[in-house]
Amino acid sequence: MTNSYDEGLAAFLAEAKVAYEQMFKPERQAELRTFSQRELCVYEEGRRLSRALLAEHLAHQLHESAPRKQTAECPHCQRECRVVSQDLEVRPVSTLVGDVAFPRAKYRCKHCRKSFFPSGH
Repeated sequence: MTNSYDEGLAAFLAEAKVAYEQMFKPERQAELRTFSQRELCVYEEGRRLSRALLAEHLAHQLHESAPRKQTAECPHCQRECRVVSQDLEVRPVSTLVGDVAFPRAKYRCKHCRKSFFPSGH
């Protein structure tokens, strides 16, 4: 995750430059002859940029949100549970644009012994 708006924008523009180069660099033109080939390239680069934006937004939201609670209600037995550790566990999340990493706090219920990731607000 980037530290500031300007850093985030610069990182995204660098990713957009790579996407543009994938479409227009001279070495690639021989591969992009048909409309279908061009469309597929645009689609793949768009998904890549979308994943980068979503991952950055998730990381930013986590960083900017209120501090994690030390306890949460277990979704299985509805009792109070404590956070397993202060470290976040990065979980892959399947989205419309592909898998993105989503850091979440993991909790474990000492009563029913199940682990869970509360959804938050």
